[in-house]
Amino acid sequence: MSLGTNISRLRQKKGMSQEALAQTLEVSRQSVSKWETDVSVPELEKLLRLAELFDVSLDELIRDIRPRENPPEPAAPEVRTVYVEREPAPARRTVGIVLLTAAALAVLIIGLYIGLPMGLMAAAPFVICGMICLFCRRRPGLWCAWAAFGVVSLFVTVTNGTRWDTALFTLRYRAYSAGNTMADVVSLAELLAVLGLILWTALSFRDVAVPRGKKTWLILGAGWLIRLAGLPALGTAINNAVLSVAEGGALPPRLLTIRSVAVTVLAYAGLALTTVLVVYTAAAVRGRRKKEDEIM
Repeated sequence: MSLGTNISRLRQKKGMSQEALAQTLEVSRQSVSKWETDVSVPELEKLLRLAELFDVSLDELIRDIRPRENPPEPAAPEVRTVYVEREPAPARRTVGIVLLTAAALAVLIIGLYIGLPMGLMAAAPFVICGMICLFCRRRPGLWCAWAAFGVVSLFVTVTNGTRWDTALFTLRYRAYSAGNTMADVVSLAELLAVLGLILWTALSFRDVAVPRGKKTWLILGAGWLIRLAGLPALGTAINNAVLSVAEGGALPPRLLTIRSVAVTVLAYAGLALTTVLVVYTAAAVRGRRKKEDEIM
């Protein structure tokens, strides 16, 4: 039995996926796949960690020699040429340092010519993405994209008063044409970005598994009900409460600010809930199809 077969057998006996084993050993999933298919072998340090993780000896891991009461005469070791794969230095750290450097330059240049608040606002996406690249080992690109979208979208909301959900209302009541305002175009661009990020997230988490059964579907149904009916109803209730306080007159600036903050928080909460529900609904659908295939 080869080394790769032993690693695969012991991993499955441990109840671990390739991705979970890769995360434990701080390597990529592709590296684990190459080990198990005997394309390459782990370094000595990784072999020792594998033996410790699987609670076996190094001999049992490499040559499947298991301890017996009366062990037979050991066979001559097989001479093999092995290629030790070395993990490259993570490029995300370099990207993180570059982004933080760009943030510092943005604060310096924009703050010098336009003003410090604008410099800090322009540097915020670079700072957030740089920190993600430095400290987030899994899916840093996805989280950077979400962070950059959140900062830019919040800036557009504050300065322009539009969000991605504004495009939904615009598409509902009238079609886009050449005479539309720039706000309509910006909100539509945000909506397309949101759809792209949700799709990217769903594809990135396609390995997520959920328990099969009616309980999972009941939980997902309740989540979609809250998203499609509960949050909009809460937003309407907040808006009506603010309008009732104004008693038909002009809204004071303080009430306008409170309403804007509440509606914005609900919008971002709805976006987060939608993304989570899409990921887990897709996982439930995959689990149901797998169950039907097993039955067939």
